[in-house]
Amino acid sequence: MKYDIKIKNVNIVDGTGKPAYRGTVLITGTTIAAVGEADGEAETVIDGSGKYLTPGFIDSHGHNDLTILFDPSNKYKLEQGVTTEIAGCCGETLFPVSAENYEECNLSEAILKFGTEENDFNPREFVSGKAWFRYMDRLKLGTNMITLVGHGAIRAAVMGFQARKATEKELEQMKELLREAMEAGAAGMSSGIAYAPGVFAPEEEIRELCRIVAEYDGFYCTHMRNQGAHLLDSVEETLRVTKETGVRTVISHLKSIGKPNWGQIEKVRERIDRARSENLPVTWDSYPYRAGSTTLTVTLPPSLLEGGGQQLAERIRRKEWQEYVKQQIAHPTEVWENAIGSNGFGDIFILSAPNTPAAEGKTIQEYADLQGRDPFDVYFELIADNMETADVKTINFVMCEEDLQNALFCPYSMVGSDGSVVSEKKQTHPRGVGTFPRYLGRYIRDGKVLTLEEGICKITGIPAEFYGLTRKGIIRPGYDADLVLLDYQHVTDHAEFGNCFQPNEGIELVSLNGNIVVENNRFNGTCCGKALKYRNGSCI
Repeated sequence: MKYDIKIKNVNIVDGTGKPAYRGTVLITGTTIAAVGEADGEAETVIDGSGKYLTPGFIDSHGHNDLTILFDPSNKYKLEQGVTTEIAGCCGETLFPVSAENYEECNLSEAILKFGTEENDFNPREFVSGKAWFRYMDRLKLGTNMITLVGHGAIRAAVMGFQARKATEKELEQMKELLREAMEAGAAGMSSGIAYAPGVFAPEEEIRELCRIVAEYDGFYCTHMRNQGAHLLDSVEETLRVTKETGVRTVISHLKSIGKPNWGQIEKVRERIDRARSENLPVTWDSYPYRAGSTTLTVTLPPSLLEGGGQQLAERIRRKEWQEYVKQQIAHPTEVWENAIGSNGFGDIFILSAPNTPAAEGKTIQEYADLQGRDPFDVYFELIADNMETADVKTINFVMCEEDLQNALFCPYSMVGSDGSVVSEKKQTHPRGVGTFPRYLGRYIRDGKVLTLEEGICKITGIPAEFYGLTRKGIIRPGYDADLVLLDYQHVTDHAEFGNCFQPNEGIELVSLNGNIVVENNRFNGTCCGKALKYRNGSCI
Protein backbone atom coordinates (compact mmCIF):
# COMPACT_ATOMS: atom_id res chain seq x y z
CA MET A 1 0.00 0.00 0.00
CA LYS A 2 1.23 3.49 -0.82
CA TYR A 3 0.49 6.20 1.70
CA ASP A 4 -0.03 9.91 1.10
CA ILE A 5 2.41 11.25 3.70
CA LYS A 6 5.19 9.61 5.69
CA ILE A 7 6.87 11.43 8.58
CA LYS A 8 9.88 9.40 9.67
CA ASN A 9 12.66 9.52 12.29
CA VAL A 10 10.58 11.85 14.45
CA ASN A 11 10.05 12.12 18.21
CA ILE A 12 6.34 11.46 18.72
CA VAL A 13 4.56 13.33 21.53
CA ASP A 14 1.17 11.69 21.22
CA GLY A 15 -0.97 14.09 23.29
CA THR A 16 -1.68 11.70 26.17
CA GLY A 17 1.11 12.98 28.40
CA LYS A 18 3.14 9.80 27.98
CA PRO A 19 6.90 10.06 27.24
CA ALA A 20 7.93 10.85 23.68
CA TYR A 21 9.23 8.03 21.53
CA ARG A 22 10.99 7.84 18.18
CA GLY A 23 9.02 6.50 15.25
CA THR A 24 7.11 7.04 12.02
CA VAL A 25 3.62 8.31 11.25
CA LEU A 26 1.83 7.33 8.04
CA ILE A 27 -1.15 9.27 6.68
CA THR A 28 -3.79 8.19 4.20
CA GLY A 29 -6.34 10.78 3.11
CA THR A 30 -7.51 12.67 6.19
CA THR A 31 -6.54 9.95 8.65
CA ILE A 32 -3.51 8.68 10.55
CA ALA A 33 -2.98 5.17 9.18
CA ALA A 34 -0.09 3.90 11.32
CA VAL A 35 2.14 5.08 14.16
CA GLY A 36 5.40 3.82 15.65
CA GLU A 37 7.56 1.28 13.88
CA ALA A 38 5.39 1.61 10.79
CA ASP A 39 6.89 1.69 7.31
CA GLY A 40 5.79 1.95 3.71
CA GLU A 41 6.09 4.03 0.58
CA ALA A 42 4.44 7.44 0.39
CA GLU A 43 3.86 10.24 -2.08
CA THR A 44 5.41 12.74 0.34
CA VAL A 45 8.21 11.75 2.71
CA ILE A 46 9.27 14.10 5.52
CA ASP A 47 12.38 13.45 7.59
CA GLY A 48 11.61 14.59 11.13
CA SER A 49 15.07 13.93 12.56
CA GLY A 50 15.63 16.11 15.63
CA LYS A 51 12.04 17.35 15.58
CA TYR A 52 8.91 16.53 17.58
CA LEU A 53 5.57 15.53 16.09
CA THR A 54 2.51 16.46 18.13
CA PRO A 55 -1.25 16.54 17.56
CA GLY A 56 -2.62 19.78 16.14
CA PHE A 57 -3.14 22.34 18.87
CA ILE A 58 -6.63 23.15 20.11
CA ASP A 59 -7.28 26.79 20.96
CA SER A 60 -9.72 26.47 23.84
CA HIS A 61 -10.82 30.10 23.69
CA GLY A 62 -10.91 32.00 20.42
CA HIS A 63 -12.76 34.80 18.68
CA ASN A 64 -12.05 34.13 15.04
CA ASP A 65 -15.73 33.50 14.36
CA LEU A 66 -15.88 37.32 14.36
CA THR A 67 -13.05 37.68 11.85
CA ILE A 68 -13.56 34.83 9.38
CA LEU A 69 -16.02 37.19 7.70
CA PHE A 70 -12.96 38.96 6.29
CA ASP A 71 -10.31 36.24 6.27
CA PRO A 72 -11.58 32.66 6.58
CA SER A 73 -8.02 31.30 6.35
CA ASN A 74 -7.36 31.93 10.06
CA LYS A 75 -3.71 31.83 9.02
CA TYR A 76 -2.34 33.41 12.17
CA LYS A 77 -3.77 30.56 14.19
CA LEU A 78 -2.45 27.96 11.74
CA GLU A 79 1.03 29.46 11.96
CA GLN A 80 0.88 28.89 15.72
CA GLY A 81 0.07 25.21 15.19
CA VAL A 82 -3.65 25.59 15.92
CA THR A 83 -5.83 23.24 13.87
CA THR A 84 -9.08 23.52 15.86
CA GLU A 85 -10.54 26.56 17.61
CA ILE A 86 -13.33 26.84 20.18
CA ALA A 87 -14.97 30.08 19.03
CA GLY A 88 -17.94 32.22 19.99
CA CYS A 89 -16.61 33.06 23.45
CA CYS A 90 -17.35 35.81 26.00
CA GLY A 91 -21.04 36.01 25.07
CA GLU A 92 -20.25 37.79 21.80
CA THR A 93 -21.41 36.09 18.62
CA LEU A 94 -22.81 37.39 15.36
CA PHE A 95 -25.91 35.27 15.84
CA PRO A 96 -28.73 35.41 16.68
CA VAL A 97 -29.82 38.91 15.71
CA SER A 98 -33.30 40.39 15.61
CA ALA A 99 -34.76 43.12 13.43
CA GLU A 100 -36.23 44.78 16.51
CA ASN A 101 -32.92 45.38 18.29
CA TYR A 102 -30.43 45.17 15.44
CA GLU A 103 -29.60 48.86 15.13
CA GLU A 104 -29.13 49.25 18.87
CA CYS A 105 -26.74 46.45 19.61
CA ASN A 106 -25.67 44.24 16.72
CA LEU A 107 -22.02 43.25 17.04
CA SER A 108 -21.66 42.69 13.29
CA GLU A 109 -21.77 46.41 12.62
CA ALA A 110 -18.95 47.05 15.09
CA ILE A 111 -16.87 44.29 13.50
CA LEU A 112 -17.51 45.78 10.07
CA LYS A 113 -15.89 49.02 11.20
CA PHE A 114 -12.64 47.14 11.82
CA GLY A 115 -12.71 45.04 8.68
CA THR A 116 -12.61 45.60 4.97
CA GLU A 117 -15.17 47.55 2.98
CA GLU A 118 -16.06 44.68 0.67
CA ASN A 119 -18.00 41.84 2.26
CA ASP A 120 -20.08 39.04 0.78
CA PHE A 121 -22.44 38.68 3.71
CA ASN A 122 -25.33 40.50 5.26
CA PRO A 123 -25.10 40.32 9.06
CA ARG A 124 -28.83 40.94 9.33
CA GLU A 125 -29.32 37.41 7.99
CA PHE A 126 -27.74 35.76 11.04
CA VAL A 127 -31.09 35.46 12.79
CA SER A 128 -30.50 31.90 13.98
CA GLY A 129 -27.95 29.19 14.49
CA LYS A 130 -29.11 27.53 11.29
CA ALA A 131 -28.44 30.70 9.30
CA TRP A 132 -25.00 31.06 10.86
CA PHE A 133 -23.89 27.50 10.15
CA ARG A 134 -25.28 27.71 6.63
CA TYR A 135 -22.94 30.65 6.05
CA MET A 136 -20.01 28.88 7.76
CA ASP A 137 -20.47 25.79 5.60
CA ARG A 138 -19.91 27.75 2.42
CA LEU A 139 -16.59 29.26 3.61
CA LYS A 140 -13.18 27.76 2.92
CA LEU A 141 -11.99 27.73 6.50
CA GLY A 142 -8.32 27.51 7.38
CA THR A 143 -8.89 25.76 10.71
CA ASN A 144 -11.58 23.53 12.13
CA MET A 145 -13.95 25.62 14.21
CA ILE A 146 -16.38 24.75 17.00
CA THR A 147 -18.88 27.53 17.71
CA LEU A 148 -20.64 28.46 20.94
CA VAL A 149 -23.63 30.79 20.92
CA GLY A 150 -23.29 33.99 22.93
CA HIS A 151 -25.60 34.73 25.83
CA GLY A 152 -25.04 38.44 25.16
CA ALA A 153 -26.24 38.01 21.59
CA ILE A 154 -29.30 36.06 22.72
CA ARG A 155 -30.22 38.64 25.35
CA ALA A 156 -29.63 41.52 22.96
CA ALA A 157 -31.84 39.91 20.31
CA VAL A 158 -34.70 39.65 22.80
CA MET A 159 -34.21 42.66 25.08
CA GLY A 160 -31.61 44.97 23.58
CA PHE A 161 -29.47 46.65 26.24
CA GLN A 162 -32.16 47.00 28.88
CA ALA A 163 -30.77 46.94 32.40
CA ARG A 164 -33.42 44.83 34.06
CA LYS A 165 -34.53 41.29 34.76
CA ALA A 166 -36.12 39.47 31.85
CA THR A 167 -39.84 38.83 32.00
CA GLU A 168 -41.04 35.24 31.91
CA LYS A 169 -41.95 35.68 28.25
CA GLU A 170 -38.55 37.15 27.38
CA LEU A 171 -36.76 34.33 29.16
CA GLU A 172 -38.77 31.81 27.16
CA GLN A 173 -37.76 33.61 23.97
CA MET A 174 -34.12 33.34 25.00
CA LYS A 175 -34.55 29.64 25.65
CA GLU A 176 -36.07 29.15 22.21
CA LEU A 177 -33.15 30.91 20.54
CA LEU A 178 -30.69 28.84 22.56
CA ARG A 179 -32.44 25.56 21.72
CA GLU A 180 -32.44 26.46 18.04
CA ALA A 181 -28.69 27.21 18.13
CA MET A 182 -27.94 23.93 19.89
CA GLU A 183 -30.05 22.03 17.36
CA ALA A 184 -28.14 23.75 14.55
CA GLY A 185 -24.77 22.59 15.88
CA ALA A 186 -23.59 25.02 18.56
CA ALA A 187 -21.51 23.28 21.22
CA GLY A 188 -22.93 25.30 24.06
CA MET A 189 -23.34 28.83 25.35
CA SER A 190 -20.76 31.42 26.27
CA SER A 191 -21.36 34.36 28.54
CA GLY A 192 -19.68 37.69 29.05
CA ILE A 193 -21.43 38.89 32.17
CA ALA A 194 -18.83 41.59 32.71
CA TYR A 195 -20.01 43.18 29.44
CA ALA A 196 -23.28 44.78 28.44
CA PRO A 197 -25.86 43.41 27.95
CA GLY A 198 -24.77 40.26 29.85
CA VAL A 199 -23.88 42.34 32.90
CA PHE A 200 -27.59 43.09 33.37
CA ALA A 201 -28.52 39.40 33.62
CA PRO A 202 -29.12 37.98 37.11
CA GLU A 203 -27.72 34.60 38.09
CA GLU A 204 -31.19 33.09 37.74
CA GLU A 205 -31.25 33.88 34.01
CA ILE A 206 -27.86 32.26 33.42
CA ARG A 207 -28.91 29.21 35.40
CA GLU A 208 -32.14 28.72 33.45
CA LEU A 209 -30.34 28.94 30.12
CA CYS A 210 -27.61 26.56 31.30
CA ARG A 211 -30.30 23.97 32.02
CA ILE A 212 -31.01 24.00 28.27
CA VAL A 213 -27.30 23.62 27.46
CA ALA A 214 -27.09 20.67 29.87
CA GLU A 215 -30.00 18.96 28.12
CA TYR A 216 -27.81 18.81 25.02
CA ASP A 217 -24.73 17.77 27.01
CA GLY A 218 -23.14 21.04 25.90
CA PHE A 219 -20.71 23.48 27.47
CA TYR A 220 -21.00 26.72 29.39
CA CYS A 221 -17.92 28.93 28.90
CA THR A 222 -18.07 32.06 31.02
CA HIS A 223 -16.26 35.34 31.11
CA MET A 224 -17.34 35.78 34.70
CA ARG A 225 -19.03 38.78 36.24
CA ASN A 226 -15.84 40.03 37.85
CA GLN A 227 -12.16 39.13 37.70
CA GLY A 228 -10.96 41.77 40.14
CA ALA A 229 -12.02 42.55 43.68
CA HIS A 230 -15.01 40.20 43.38
CA LEU A 231 -13.23 37.33 41.63
CA LEU A 232 -13.92 34.78 44.36
CA ASP A 233 -17.60 35.78 44.51
CA SER A 234 -17.81 35.31 40.73
CA VAL A 235 -16.26 31.87 41.01
CA GLU A 236 -18.88 30.94 43.60
CA GLU A 237 -21.65 32.15 41.28
CA THR A 238 -20.22 30.01 38.49
CA LEU A 239 -20.00 26.96 40.72
CA ARG A 240 -23.61 27.41 41.87
CA VAL A 241 -24.76 27.44 38.24
CA THR A 242 -22.67 24.34 37.53
CA LYS A 243 -23.95 22.46 40.56
CA GLU A 244 -27.61 23.32 40.05
CA THR A 245 -27.68 22.54 36.31
CA GLY A 246 -24.98 19.90 35.84
CA VAL A 247 -23.63 21.83 32.84
CA ARG A 248 -20.00 21.30 31.87
CA THR A 249 -18.32 24.60 32.69
CA VAL A 250 -15.19 26.43 31.60
CA ILE A 251 -14.09 29.63 33.31
CA SER A 252 -12.73 31.73 30.47
CA HIS A 253 -9.22 33.26 30.60
CA LEU A 254 -8.87 32.89 34.37
CA LYS A 255 -7.03 35.87 35.83
CA SER A 256 -6.96 38.28 38.76
CA ILE A 257 -7.19 41.88 37.58
CA GLY A 258 -5.61 44.84 39.38
CA LYS A 259 -2.67 45.19 41.75
CA PRO A 260 -4.80 45.15 44.93
CA ASN A 261 -6.25 41.80 43.82
CA TRP A 262 -3.07 39.96 42.83
CA GLY A 263 -2.50 36.60 44.50
CA GLN A 264 -6.11 35.38 44.32
CA ILE A 265 -5.51 32.61 41.75
CA GLU A 266 -4.12 30.27 44.38
CA LYS A 267 -7.40 30.56 46.29
CA VAL A 268 -9.37 30.01 43.08
CA ARG A 269 -7.38 26.86 42.35
CA GLU A 270 -8.08 25.54 45.84
CA ARG A 271 -11.80 26.21 45.39
CA ILE A 272 -11.96 24.58 41.96
CA ASP A 273 -9.96 21.59 43.23
CA ARG A 274 -12.57 21.13 45.95
CA ALA A 275 -15.43 21.46 43.47
CA ARG A 276 -13.89 18.88 41.15
CA SER A 277 -13.43 16.52 44.08
CA GLU A 278 -17.20 16.81 44.50
CA ASN A 279 -17.56 15.78 40.82
CA LEU A 280 -18.51 19.20 39.51
CA PRO A 281 -17.53 19.32 35.80
CA VAL A 282 -15.60 22.60 35.90
CA THR A 283 -12.23 23.76 34.59
CA TRP A 284 -10.70 26.87 33.01
CA ASP A 285 -8.53 28.17 30.22
CA SER A 286 -5.80 30.84 30.39
CA TYR A 287 -3.24 32.52 28.16
CA PRO A 288 0.50 33.25 28.65
CA TYR A 289 0.39 37.05 28.83
CA ARG A 290 0.19 39.49 31.76
CA ALA A 291 -1.95 41.85 29.70
CA GLY A 292 -5.49 41.32 28.52
CA SER A 293 -7.36 43.08 25.74
CA THR A 294 -10.87 44.40 25.76
CA THR A 295 -12.86 47.56 25.08
CA LEU A 296 -12.63 50.83 26.95
CA THR A 297 -16.28 50.76 27.98
CA VAL A 298 -15.52 47.80 30.28
CA THR A 299 -13.79 50.29 32.57
CA LEU A 300 -17.11 52.11 33.14
CA PRO A 301 -19.69 51.35 35.86
CA PRO A 302 -22.44 49.12 34.40
CA SER A 303 -25.16 51.70 35.00
CA LEU A 304 -23.79 53.78 32.13
CA LEU A 305 -24.07 50.96 29.60
CA GLU A 306 -27.84 50.63 29.36
CA GLY A 307 -29.25 51.38 25.92
CA GLY A 308 -26.19 50.62 23.82
CA GLY A 309 -23.52 52.73 22.18
CA GLN A 310 -25.45 55.79 21.07
CA GLN A 311 -26.98 56.41 24.48
CA LEU A 312 -23.60 55.86 26.13
CA ALA A 313 -21.95 58.38 23.81
CA GLU A 314 -24.54 60.97 24.78
CA ARG A 315 -24.42 60.11 28.47
CA ILE A 316 -20.64 60.24 28.80
CA ARG A 317 -20.52 63.84 27.52
CA ARG A 318 -22.64 65.08 30.41
CA LYS A 319 -20.80 66.55 33.39
CA GLU A 320 -23.04 64.89 35.97
CA TRP A 321 -22.26 61.45 34.56
CA GLN A 322 -18.56 62.23 34.35
CA GLU A 323 -18.54 63.19 38.02
CA TYR A 324 -20.42 59.99 38.84
CA VAL A 325 -17.82 57.90 36.99
CA LYS A 326 -14.97 59.60 38.83
CA GLN A 327 -16.70 58.96 42.14
CA GLN A 328 -17.34 55.31 41.33
CA ILE A 329 -13.77 54.68 40.18
CA ALA A 330 -12.41 56.17 43.41
CA HIS A 331 -15.05 54.71 45.76
CA PRO A 332 -17.06 52.02 43.94
CA THR A 333 -20.51 50.99 45.02
CA GLU A 334 -21.33 49.26 41.72
CA VAL A 335 -19.72 45.89 40.98
CA TRP A 336 -17.51 45.78 37.87
CA GLU A 337 -13.89 45.25 36.88
CA ASN A 338 -12.62 48.66 37.96
CA ALA A 339 -9.32 48.55 36.05
CA ILE A 340 -8.68 52.28 36.30
CA GLY A 341 -9.28 52.30 40.04
CA SER A 342 -6.96 49.32 40.47
CA ASN A 343 -4.14 50.21 38.08
CA GLY A 344 -4.61 53.75 36.81
CA PHE A 345 -4.52 55.22 33.31
CA GLY A 346 -0.86 54.35 32.77
CA ASP A 347 -1.61 50.63 32.28
CA ILE A 348 -4.32 51.07 29.63
CA PHE A 349 -2.79 51.03 26.13
CA ILE A 350 -4.91 52.31 23.24
CA LEU A 351 -4.82 49.73 20.47
CA SER A 352 -7.50 51.13 18.18
CA ALA A 353 -9.53 54.33 18.34
CA PRO A 354 -10.93 54.87 14.82
CA ASN A 355 -12.01 58.48 15.35
CA THR A 356 -9.02 59.40 17.53
CA PRO A 357 -6.04 57.86 15.70
CA ALA A 358 -3.52 60.11 17.47
CA ALA A 359 -4.22 58.15 20.66
CA GLU A 360 -3.32 54.79 19.16
CA GLY A 361 -0.08 53.27 20.40
CA LYS A 362 -0.12 55.22 23.66
CA THR A 363 -1.50 54.70 27.15
CA ILE A 364 -4.29 57.02 28.21
CA GLN A 365 -1.85 58.67 30.62
CA GLU A 366 0.73 59.21 27.86
CA TYR A 367 -1.88 60.62 25.50
CA ALA A 368 -3.15 63.01 28.18
CA ASP A 369 0.38 64.12 29.11
CA LEU A 370 1.20 64.90 25.47
CA GLN A 371 -1.79 67.24 25.40
CA GLY A 372 -1.22 68.64 28.89
CA ARG A 373 -4.72 67.54 29.91
CA ASP A 374 -6.35 65.68 32.76
CA PRO A 375 -6.47 61.95 31.90
CA PHE A 376 -10.12 61.77 32.93
CA ASP A 377 -11.03 64.39 30.31
CA VAL A 378 -9.14 62.43 27.64
CA TYR A 379 -10.77 59.18 28.82
CA PHE A 380 -14.31 60.56 28.49
CA GLU A 381 -13.51 62.10 25.12
CA LEU A 382 -12.09 58.84 23.74
CA ILE A 383 -15.27 56.98 24.67
CA ALA A 384 -17.65 59.67 23.40
CA ASP A 385 -15.87 60.31 20.11
CA ASN A 386 -15.58 56.64 19.15
CA MET A 387 -18.64 55.01 20.67
CA GLU A 388 -21.10 55.67 17.86
CA THR A 389 -18.85 53.98 15.28
CA ALA A 390 -16.75 51.43 17.19
CA ASP A 391 -15.61 51.02 20.77
CA VAL A 392 -12.00 51.80 21.64
CA LYS A 393 -9.88 48.64 21.77
CA THR A 394 -7.35 48.51 24.57
CA ILE A 395 -4.60 46.35 26.00
CA ASN A 396 -4.65 46.38 29.79
CA PHE A 397 -1.55 45.47 31.81
CA VAL A 398 -3.42 44.33 34.90
CA MET A 399 -2.05 40.89 35.90
CA CYS A 400 0.99 39.57 37.74
CA GLU A 401 3.33 36.78 36.66
CA GLU A 402 2.70 34.62 39.72
CA ASP A 403 -1.05 34.49 39.07
CA LEU A 404 -0.46 33.88 35.36
CA GLN A 405 1.69 30.84 36.01
CA ASN A 406 -0.59 29.55 38.74
CA ALA A 407 -3.47 29.50 36.27
CA LEU A 408 -1.44 28.29 33.28
CA PHE A 409 0.25 25.28 34.87
CA CYS A 410 -2.69 23.61 36.58
CA PRO A 411 -2.67 19.96 35.38
CA TYR A 412 -6.32 19.92 34.25
CA SER A 413 -6.66 23.44 32.81
CA MET A 414 -6.46 24.33 29.11
CA VAL A 415 -4.81 27.05 27.04
CA GLY A 416 -6.83 29.55 25.03
CA SER A 417 -5.50 32.51 23.09
CA ASP A 418 -8.55 34.75 23.55
CA GLY A 419 -7.17 36.14 20.31
CA SER A 420 -8.12 37.03 16.78
CA VAL A 421 -6.85 39.07 13.85
CA VAL A 422 -9.32 41.23 11.96
CA SER A 423 -6.95 42.77 9.44
CA GLU A 424 -3.22 43.06 8.91
CA LYS A 425 -3.84 46.82 8.86
CA LYS A 426 -5.14 46.68 12.43
CA GLN A 427 -2.89 45.98 15.38
CA THR A 428 -4.21 43.46 17.88
CA HIS A 429 -3.05 41.84 21.09
CA PRO A 430 -0.01 39.66 20.25
CA ARG A 431 -1.87 36.64 21.62
CA GLY A 432 -3.71 36.49 18.29
CA VAL A 433 -0.39 35.69 16.61
CA GLY A 434 1.94 34.15 19.18
CA THR A 435 0.09 32.43 22.04
CA PHE A 436 1.09 28.82 21.45
CA PRO A 437 4.75 29.35 20.47
CA ARG A 438 5.03 31.62 23.52
CA TYR A 439 3.47 28.98 25.77
CA LEU A 440 5.76 26.24 24.45
CA GLY A 441 8.97 28.26 24.22
CA ARG A 442 8.96 30.67 27.15
CA TYR A 443 6.92 28.68 29.62
CA ILE A 444 7.33 24.97 28.86
CA ARG A 445 10.86 24.76 27.39
CA ASP A 446 12.51 27.67 29.23
CA GLY A 447 10.38 27.71 32.36
CA LYS A 448 10.64 23.95 32.88
CA VAL A 449 7.55 23.86 35.09
CA LEU A 450 6.03 21.11 32.95
CA THR A 451 7.61 18.55 30.65
CA LEU A 452 7.03 18.90 26.92
CA GLU A 453 4.69 15.91 27.06
CA GLU A 454 2.64 17.47 29.87
CA GLY A 455 2.59 20.83 28.13
CA ILE A 456 1.43 19.34 24.83
CA CYS A 457 -1.30 17.34 26.55
CA LYS A 458 -2.82 20.60 27.86
CA ILE A 459 -3.26 21.92 24.31
CA THR A 460 -4.23 18.64 22.62
CA GLY A 461 -5.45 15.60 24.54
CA ILE A 462 -7.12 17.41 27.45
CA PRO A 463 -9.24 19.86 25.39
CA ALA A 464 -10.04 17.15 22.82
CA GLU A 465 -11.47 14.92 25.55
CA PHE A 466 -13.31 17.77 27.27
CA TYR A 467 -14.95 19.12 24.10
CA GLY A 468 -15.86 15.78 22.58
CA LEU A 469 -13.32 15.86 19.75
CA THR A 470 -13.27 12.09 19.54
CA ARG A 471 -10.84 11.85 16.59
CA LYS A 472 -8.50 14.69 17.51
CA GLY A 473 -5.91 15.60 20.11
CA ILE A 474 -3.99 12.29 20.04
CA ILE A 475 -1.61 10.70 17.54
CA ARG A 476 -3.23 7.33 17.05
CA PRO A 477 -4.28 5.18 14.06
CA GLY A 478 -7.78 6.11 12.93
CA TYR A 479 -7.55 9.67 14.29
CA ASP A 480 -7.64 12.76 12.10
CA ALA A 481 -4.29 13.74 10.62
CA ASP A 482 -4.10 17.10 12.41
CA LEU A 483 -0.40 17.31 13.27
CA VAL A 484 2.38 19.77 14.11
CA LEU A 485 6.07 19.20 13.36
CA LEU A 486 7.86 21.18 16.03
CA ASP A 487 11.44 22.42 16.20
CA TYR A 488 11.19 22.51 19.96
CA GLN A 489 14.60 24.01 20.68
CA HIS A 490 13.87 27.02 18.48
CA VAL A 491 10.15 27.57 18.96
CA THR A 492 9.76 31.29 19.70
CA ASP A 493 7.10 33.97 19.50
CA HIS A 494 8.09 37.43 18.26
CA ALA A 495 4.71 39.18 18.32
CA GLU A 496 4.93 42.32 20.44
CA PHE A 497 2.52 44.86 21.89
CA GLY A 498 2.04 47.46 19.18
CA ASN A 499 3.96 45.32 16.66
CA CYS A 500 1.97 42.12 16.65
CA PHE A 501 2.62 40.67 13.20
CA GLN A 502 6.16 39.45 13.80
CA PRO A 503 6.31 35.80 12.62
CA ASN A 504 6.88 32.86 14.93
CA GLU A 505 9.68 30.33 14.72
CA GLY A 506 9.70 26.60 15.30
CA ILE A 507 6.35 25.61 13.77
CA GLU A 508 8.01 23.69 10.94
CA LEU A 509 4.92 22.05 9.48
CA VAL A 510 1.21 21.79 10.16
CA SER A 511 -1.09 19.13 8.71
CA LEU A 512 -4.85 19.65 8.85
CA ASN A 513 -7.14 16.83 7.82
CA GLY A 514 -4.18 15.23 6.06
CA ASN A 515 -3.22 18.34 4.08
CA ILE A 516 -0.01 20.26 4.68
CA VAL A 517 -1.09 23.85 5.39
CA VAL A 518 2.00 25.35 7.06
CA GLU A 519 5.55 24.86 5.79
CA ASN A 520 8.65 26.43 7.36
CA ASN A 521 6.53 28.48 9.77
CA ARG A 522 4.33 29.99 7.02
CA PHE A 523 0.79 29.32 5.86
CA ASN A 524 0.88 27.99 2.28
CA GLY A 525 -2.64 29.05 1.27
CA THR A 526 -4.37 25.67 1.64
CA CYS A 527 -7.75 25.98 3.37
CA CYS A 528 -9.27 22.64 4.36
CA GLY A 529 -10.88 23.26 7.74
CA LYS A 530 -14.50 22.60 8.66
CA ALA A 531 -17.22 24.14 10.77
CA LEU A 532 -17.70 21.30 13.26
CA LYS A 533 -21.19 20.73 14.61
CA TYR A 534 -21.89 19.39 18.07
CA ARG A 535 -24.14 16.35 18.31
CA ASN A 536 -24.74 13.91 21.17
CA GLY A 537 -21.59 14.75 23.10
CA SER A 538 -19.15 14.92 20.19
CA CYS A 539 -18.14 17.28 17.40
CA ILE A 540 -18.53 16.12 13.81
